[in-house]
Amino acid sequence: MKIVGWYLIITSVVVIVRFNHIKKIIIGMKSGDKSMLFMFGAYELILGLLIITSYNVWEWSPKLIITIIGWGALIEGIAFMVLPKRYAKFVSWSGKGPVLVIGVLVGLVLGAYLLTQTGPIL
Repeated sequence: MKIVGWYLIITSVVVIVRFNHIKKIIIGMKSGDKSMLFMFGAYELILGLLIITSYNVWEWSPKLIITIIGWGALIEGIAFMVLPKRYAKFVSWSGKGPVLVIGVLVGLVLGAYLLTQTGPIL
């Protein structure tokens, strides 16, 4: 839980510090290079598989948050690999200001919550 908590906090802080740059990257994904989108998908696929093989717990506990993140990464990774342009266009809406801000806030809250939990390091 600690690694995922730190990951969420660090990536959220990076988005805050580089907000305009990250916003442009996300919006620009819809016109991005297919090979870059494929590699991004492969990275997410691996991350999702690592998480769900370690945490595939469907009970109301902090592990459920990690399980949902893992399945989300797996599904998104497959989507980027199979339909890179179409899925990138779909995801680019999240680069709009309010959606990105909400995502950062959720990341910070979930990250802080996971860091306060005891349990395995993942």
